[in-house]
Amino acid sequence: MVFIPGYHLNEELYNGTRTLVYRGIRKEDKKPVVIKLLKNSYPNFNELLQFRNQYTICKNLDISGIVRPYSLEAYGNSYALVMEDFGGVSLHEYIKRENITSLKDILLIALQITDILQNLHQNRVIHKDIKPANILIHPENKQVKLIDFSIASLLSKETQEIKNPNGLEGTLAYISPEQTVRMNRGIDYRSDFYALGVTFYELLTGELPFKSDDAMELVYCHIAKTPPAIKPHPNLLVGREKPHPNPLLIKERGQEVIKEREQDIPPVLSDIVMKLMAKNAEDRYQSALGLKHDLEVCLKQLQETDNIKYFQIALRDICDRFIIPEKLYGREQEVEELLTAFERVSNGNSELMLVAGFSGIGKTAVVNEVHKPIVKQHGYFIKGKFDQFNRNIPFSAFVQAFRNLMGQLLSETDAQLSSWKHQILQAVGESGQIIIDVIPELEQIIGKQPQVLELSGAAAQNRFNLIFKKFIQVFTAKEHPLVVFLDDLQWADSASLNLLKVLMSESETNYLLLIGAYRDNEVFPAHPFMLTLEDISKAEAIINKITLLPLNNESLNQLISDTLSCDLEASQPLTKFAYQKTQGNPFFSTQFLKSLYEDGLIEFDFDTSSWKCDISSVKTLALTDDVVEFMALQLQKLPESTQNILKLAACIGNQFDLATLAIICEKSEAEAATDLWKALQEGLVLPQSEVYKFYLESELQSRNELEDEQIKNCNSNYKFLHDRIQQAAYYLIPDAQKQYTHLSIGRLLLKELSDEEKFEIIFDIVNQLNLGKSVVESSEERQQLAQLNLEAAKKAKLSAAHQATYNYCNIGINLLSRENWRTNYKLIYKLHQYGSEAAYLSGNFEEAESFYQEALIHAQTSLDKAVIYRIQMTQYQLQGKNSEAIEIQRQSLQLLGWEIPKQQELIKASLDEQIKTVNSYLEKQEVNNILNLPQMQNESIAEILRILQILFYAAWLDAQPTLAFLALAKMTTLSLQYGNSDMSPFGYVGYGLIANAMLKDALTAYQFGEMAVELCEQFDNADVRGMTNFLFAADVHSWSRPIREADTYYDNAYKYGMEAGNWLTVGFMMMLSGSDRLTYGKNLDELYEIACSHADFLRQIQSLENLDALIVGVIQPIRNLLGLTKTPFTFDDDSFSEAEFLQKYSNAPYHLSWLYYVKIRHAYLFDNKAEYPELIPQLSMIENTVSGHTKVPSSVFYVALLHLSLAEIKIGEERKLHLEALVPLEEKLNNWQSACPENILHKCLLIQAEKARLKGQKGEAIDSYEQAIAQARAQNYGNEEALANELAAKFYLSWGKEKVAAVYMQEAYYCYARWGAKAKTDDLEKHYPQLLAPILKTQTNSFQIKENHIQSLQTIQTPHSTSSLCEALDFASILKATRALSSEILLEDLISTLLKIVIENAGAEKAALIVLKEDVFCLEAIATKDNSVKHLSIPYENSSDIPHSVINYVKNSLKTVVLDNATVKNNFASDKYLIQQQPKSLLCTPILNQGELIGLLYLENKLTIGAFTKEHLEVINLLCSQAAISLENSRLYQTLETSEAKFRSFVEDVNDMIYSVALDSTFTYVSPQFKQMLGYEIEELVNKSFAPLIHPEDLSGVIAAVKITFEEGEKVSNIEFRTVRKDNSWFWITCNNTPIKDDNGKVIGLRGIARNITDRRQAEASVIEKSQELEKALQELKQAQLQMVQNEKMATLGNLVAGVAHEVNNPIGFLKGSISNAEDYIKDLFAHIECYQENYPNPEEEIEDNAEEIDLEYLTEDLPKLLSSMKLATERIKDISTSLRTFSRADTSEKIACNIHEGIDSTILILKYRLKANDKRPTIEIIKQYGKLPPVKCFLGQLNQVFMNIIANAIDALDTVSQGKTFSEIQENPHKIIITTKVSDDNNTVLISLGDNGSGMPESVKERIFDNLFTTKEVGKGTGLGLAIAKQIVEETHNGKLSCNSIVGEGTEFLIELPV
Repeated sequence: MVFIPGYHLNEELYNGTRTLVYRGIRKEDKKPVVIKLLKNSYPNFNELLQFRNQYTICKNLDISGIVRPYSLEAYGNSYALVMEDFGGVSLHEYIKRENITSLKDILLIALQITDILQNLHQNRVIHKDIKPANILIHPENKQVKLIDFSIASLLSKETQEIKNPNGLEGTLAYISPEQTVRMNRGIDYRSDFYALGVTFYELLTGELPFKSDDAMELVYCHIAKTPPAIKPHPNLLVGREKPHPNPLLIKERGQEVIKEREQDIPPVLSDIVMKLMAKNAEDRYQSALGLKHDLEVCLKQLQETDNIKYFQIALRDICDRFIIPEKLYGREQEVEELLTAFERVSNGNSELMLVAGFSGIGKTAVVNEVHKPIVKQHGYFIKGKFDQFNRNIPFSAFVQAFRNLMGQLLSETDAQLSSWKHQILQAVGESGQIIIDVIPELEQIIGKQPQVLELSGAAAQNRFNLIFKKFIQVFTAKEHPLVVFLDDLQWADSASLNLLKVLMSESETNYLLLIGAYRDNEVFPAHPFMLTLEDISKAEAIINKITLLPLNNESLNQLISDTLSCDLEASQPLTKFAYQKTQGNPFFSTQFLKSLYEDGLIEFDFDTSSWKCDISSVKTLALTDDVVEFMALQLQKLPESTQNILKLAACIGNQFDLATLAIICEKSEAEAATDLWKALQEGLVLPQSEVYKFYLESELQSRNELEDEQIKNCNSNYKFLHDRIQQAAYYLIPDAQKQYTHLSIGRLLLKELSDEEKFEIIFDIVNQLNLGKSVVESSEERQQLAQLNLEAAKKAKLSAAHQATYNYCNIGINLLSRENWRTNYKLIYKLHQYGSEAAYLSGNFEEAESFYQEALIHAQTSLDKAVIYRIQMTQYQLQGKNSEAIEIQRQSLQLLGWEIPKQQELIKASLDEQIKTVNSYLEKQEVNNILNLPQMQNESIAEILRILQILFYAAWLDAQPTLAFLALAKMTTLSLQYGNSDMSPFGYVGYGLIANAMLKDALTAYQFGEMAVELCEQFDNADVRGMTNFLFAADVHSWSRPIREADTYYDNAYKYGMEAGNWLTVGFMMMLSGSDRLTYGKNLDELYEIACSHADFLRQIQSLENLDALIVGVIQPIRNLLGLTKTPFTFDDDSFSEAEFLQKYSNAPYHLSWLYYVKIRHAYLFDNKAEYPELIPQLSMIENTVSGHTKVPSSVFYVALLHLSLAEIKIGEERKLHLEALVPLEEKLNNWQSACPENILHKCLLIQAEKARLKGQKGEAIDSYEQAIAQARAQNYGNEEALANELAAKFYLSWGKEKVAAVYMQEAYYCYARWGAKAKTDDLEKHYPQLLAPILKTQTNSFQIKENHIQSLQTIQTPHSTSSLCEALDFASILKATRALSSEILLEDLISTLLKIVIENAGAEKAALIVLKEDVFCLEAIATKDNSVKHLSIPYENSSDIPHSVINYVKNSLKTVVLDNATVKNNFASDKYLIQQQPKSLLCTPILNQGELIGLLYLENKLTIGAFTKEHLEVINLLCSQAAISLENSRLYQTLETSEAKFRSFVEDVNDMIYSVALDSTFTYVSPQFKQMLGYEIEELVNKSFAPLIHPEDLSGVIAAVKITFEEGEKVSNIEFRTVRKDNSWFWITCNNTPIKDDNGKVIGLRGIARNITDRRQAEASVIEKSQELEKALQELKQAQLQMVQNEKMATLGNLVAGVAHEVNNPIGFLKGSISNAEDYIKDLFAHIECYQENYPNPEEEIEDNAEEIDLEYLTEDLPKLLSSMKLATERIKDISTSLRTFSRADTSEKIACNIHEGIDSTILILKYRLKANDKRPTIEIIKQYGKLPPVKCFLGQLNQVFMNIIANAIDALDTVSQGKTFSEIQENPHKIIITTKVSDDNNTVLISLGDNGSGMPESVKERIFDNLFTTKEVGKGTGLGLAIAKQIVEETHNGKLSCNSIVGEGTEFLIELPV
């Protein structure tokens, strides 16, 4: 129980998902209360709002029929609502508790509820959630009260936005149709009547009228379905509908006896309930008083007569409210057209439906009628509106629409939301941020997305369109069609129009209905919207249009009549006047009527209970005919504060929010909401959410902090009822004041909003300021506004809204003066940069040129000029002005420091220079080392690379290949010099192209290309990835690797090109990939489908030149090979002409190369020798124009064959010339094959074979043909395998070996057939029928229907059939059909498939199948042409749907019957069926299986005479043969199922798992124990592989055991393994498998039994575990012993070293002190001698002799030096002593902070003697690279041991390397030990690296280097313990890491990582 201060709670009344209700006592006055709490400790804003709302509304109502609230008190983060407690319980509980009730009680309850509603509606309150749970009743006195006003409304009418059903207000089972927001109706008081009707229905019947677990299904029921009848109306015919069951019982109490009787529900009560539940509010009761009257009549009759007689209801139901009906008048046809359009879309179409008409004509109302079918189809309806004052905001309507959709999705379940997230991410990939930038709410669904690379030019537009299209396609599916309604398209921005065109012009999007409404009087032929429609029409998209006209007099009169509840004649005078004023405009008409009512000219007469209109006064009114002026007059009737706020709201737009409105009116949100309230009450402004209710009681004091915080995130949104009201409000602002108003709005928004908020609504802010820009005088403010326009332009550019970008830039520029080029250069330059690009992308080329010129004049740096030049040349390239683009590029590059040569020889020289630079680099470095180059930092060089990339394409397309190569080479050298940029990969792969095409170095080319593709991963640039993958695939890869492997890179190019929006790359990829695939022999049918889809794409993007190349180089050659062109010798057909192509591209070598490379091949394939001389010279053009592509080797190969073919028929000099021309071609092929034999070797072998044939070298020819065939087959060149077989066949035929030739020719035939080259197989049939005789004979025999099986009763007129299989049949269709039949095993599915296939392939309209079942011929099914199949399974004699006489004849004679015209005289003319149905053509054939009749097939066609031709008979015969087999298989399958059923019943009670498995390892049976033991349903396992049930570690063993059973037929027992449950847990089982064999002893499967042995295995595992523990303990003991030995060893060594240090230290200390003293003494002696010499300058001779003898002068000079050296030595020994002590430092019990460098230095000092030079090597240099390290807590003694071990090992390694080398050799690469220390980037780790430049160690040694007892040293020189212990010290003792890196030949590095 909860605690609430001031209250004592007695009991819990209700505990729901959202609320808690308690009964208690208020302590201060002992008053009983009910307290309602929110269950959530941290409720959301909506929950708080609803609590506030019910208190706010109820506290002001003086109605006895509601539960009165006492107070709303703060409780934690929420509220406690304290209410009166009158002792009631919910009606829902009351009925349940009492179980039964009487009809009288129901009427009494109904009357009380009706009274309460009457009072509520009188107080202008709509409850909106009437239901039994919200109706309380006192169990004793039966008093009824209403509760829960949480969603109640004080508005007379509410209009809500579409929501997900899960997010609708109210209780779904009770809500009215209009509350579903899918009825084109507002919500008014009559919604409560509908909910009341549902409540009454439930009271009367005991159940709800509509029941479903599907929320959308319930919505559809409310808006479209009629509830089950409670009782038939007495006037209705009997038997129409069964009455609804009535569970109501009357209880009569006697002496503990309960008598129950069923009571009928009176029909009049049923009528009352049904009227309450009418779908349209106009058809319900219009007043509670009218309902009350009818209920009182019922009660009175019941009380007086115990019966309720039928009477006419609603006679007193008169509405005294002025309500204009919302139903549509005069729009029935238009609505039907719209519904029909949606039906088409629901069937898979995509359509644009336009609704045109004047403002106020009712376009939106008509569109909203499509809601019902959308709900039925579970579709989505979203809408957005373009704004007249915000036309510069990109995609505004699309954004509104999809924001609404995101809101609907967010209301769905977590599972549904997760599914949407997955689908959206799958569609948009890594480009989700592109959509989030436009629709921020999407981030709530898919999460934060990575930023995408900013693209420029058309690429940004293409990418946006592609991603948005994919995004929309997620929501367009059969399961949920999408309807997008875009209103006011006449105000659409260009970006939206372009997106509209993209969506409707492309065929991939289905199930999309795009409805566009526009004012047709505001557009003209050149209007952007009309031009867009024209473009969409050209793309053959479906466009339909509905034009709405004004209401005619009759419809308007009906509207007025219904409004005034009078007859049509009475309303006619008012109608006449209204029509004169409004001209039948629906909006104007309704507002006109409303104004008459508000002015008192229309009023309700309570005396007569009717509406009256003072028509004479109406006629005297001076009313304007202008609707805007009229509405302005109406607005002026509002309070001034409301008028003022509406004016400001109108400036914002049709939609606005309270926060913005509060800012611009400089009031609080509560004050602004108060000013706006009157407009809401009048219905002029509509709230878009429930947030507006928050401000109904601004004085409410119980708000808490949580609520204050949440209101910030829950802005209240509104919209004007109609554009005309917005225009009228704007009209009220004086013209002179409008600019100042907009400027003020913009300034206030700028001042009050945060930077983040400003960015969110930058368009709105800038648009306001721009509207007032002409009155901005301050230079500073104009510059600020220009900066804001730049920011808006940048945001518009992100979504590829180029026109908006241009507009913002243009305005920004116009706000500035030329002086700003000096004072604010960066701003004005950026405006010109963005503006120029946007201008040309919008098609404003002249404006773009103007921007270029201005920017180039004032640009301050070369780089800035170059950027403008790059934009300009991109425009020129887009326009096809490649020469102009190149010239611009020259200027741009010159600015940046590189001048492009102009003369061809200088271009070539510059190219050679760049190649030389690259070669110099490659002499020192490997190509792959380029990956390690630093990233480029020089922005000017980066810009040069971008320019060069564009230059490459421009030069290439301008037929300047040398210049194009120079651009690529320069990109490469600049990258090598300055580092890699995101453009570098393209340069590198381009150098690969150069290496191939120019240098003939395929290996280097491939290395560069492969490296470039890998380098792309370092940069997030999809555009460059796409281009790099494309160039690698097209021009580099296939010179070194099999050509088909390039498909991967082509696919990448497509993926990244589409992602980046680079249609140029995508277009090239489509062309070149098609060409490559044709070259390597991809199946022609598959390739044709791909190529056609690519052609469609190129047409859509208007890439017409690329399209022409694809058509001539791929599509037409395929069509030629498929036999679809006019002749085999030409590509001409109905849509293509070679002559026209040659004329169009007569001066375009690139396109001519595409034509001639395939013409050369096809001329040879079809032996068109007449064209050879003309085609051979074209090779040089192909080689020069597309030198890097695989067209070149293919063309060289076929030209070589052309020369050989001509050499064979020429003589003399001509023959010699052809053979000489062959030499260089063969040489090229041989060179290429050495680089890539997979692509070229078979070609070389075939050339050799043909040469040998010409020379008469038969043996060599035979070998070469065989090798060529084998190699082509091995490399999957099926097309050239076919050619090799064909040439071999011709060779043998010319030799006279016809039988051998036949073998090869037949193989060639089959190879061509597999390729799909029908024209070629036809050609072989034509020229070599004798060699193909077996094939042709087989075809004839296979499809011939034997004469004794056909009884043709009339002549069958069929065209002559050739011997060609392909001409007789569509073999692919037959093959597909037979496969489909063979795949069916269930009889019903088999029959359906058979009949559908027969109708499809045999020209029938109707088909029937008769099957023999248990000796009775049964009609199993009948199918018709619409694909419907009706399954019957009745004796055929009982059916009237087939001709019995025909069936009997075929059944008895086993002959086929064919009637070409069944309506003329024939042997079956008297058949009753034939007389009645009159079929034109008829066929009936037997179905035989091994000679036995098992069924019959009957076909007919009612429209065509002679429908069943000989070819059709052949098809049917083939299908019947397969059907016979499939029918028998189906019978066997059913028999097997019966046997299995018996088997199942036998094994169901066995505890073990029993199963059977087929040869494909799938279960055919599993016993029920599988479910119990594994958790799977049986159907989840049957026909599924057993492999997923087996633990992965055990799978191979189980498969091996199963294999023994299958292959050897042996029983295998005791197979123990782990099996996996559905929850991924596992247990042990043992299996015994026994083979299942057929009658011939062949194994066809296995059966087995499995038992759970987990307990046994666990016991065994326990034993094993203990053994392992013992083993582990032993190992740990050994390790401990090892550590103890080492510790003892180190301790002993440490003690020894410490002792030595101590012993040395004492004498050294004495020596050091003595030397210091001696030094002083000697100084004194020398001073004394000096003094003596000064005083006695002439000493005795003896003294001089002695001085000379001892060399006093030298001694005086040298002795101080000697003492200094002795002193230095003692210091050195002292240092050694210190190092020894440091090294041997005894470790404490805890780690202490130490200086790591001291430890390393002491170790080096100890080992210094080993570092010195010796007779075998020079000195080993120690290089110390110490970083600044903090003290490290450690055991320094142990770490010193590690340092000692590693450094000593390094010295050993260097000593080993020195062996066998001279000093000079070693000094070339001096021995070094490099010690580096530093702190990691996160400052948490010290890193110590100890490395040498020795020989390194192989991987096998490195892997074991830290193993115990492992050593590479000689015996006696190493124990193998040092590094193992070192690793233990570092990692276990110090929690660090010790690792080793080593490269053989380079050295070894040990890396120690220690935590700080």
